[in-house]
Amino acid sequence: MKPDVNRDQQEMKNLNGGAESTFLIDMLKTIMEQIEQLKQPVATQTTPWMTITEAAEYTRASTRSLRRWVAENKIPYIRRDTESGKAKLFFHRKMIDYWMFTGSTKPTKKQREPFAAFV
Repeated sequence: MKPDVNRDQQEMKNLNGGAESTFLIDMLKTIMEQIEQLKQPVATQTTPWMTITEAAEYTRASTRSLRRWVAENKIPYIRRDTESGKAKLFFHRKMIDYWMFTGSTKPTKKQREPFAAFV
């Protein structure tokens, strides 16, 4: 149910009869517009898989560091061949979270238990 702004404006003018009520009405309009914007669906990431650039932003590391960690097998990743024949690296968001938290690329069963819902 949307409030009747015109009626509210008239009541505010009757209360203070001037500048203060106009200010309050403008503030109310601004707040109502912001609420409507918040109701709009937010664009969310549809896939948990990140490219190397996205993973670099996510971990706040450089792509160069990520490539070095991949070469040293220090970070969880998968390598997929593309149609052009080049291999592309992908990183799963939850595994990167786990890796950042524990430093482990392959958790043992005992280590996985606390993260069962997380990973």
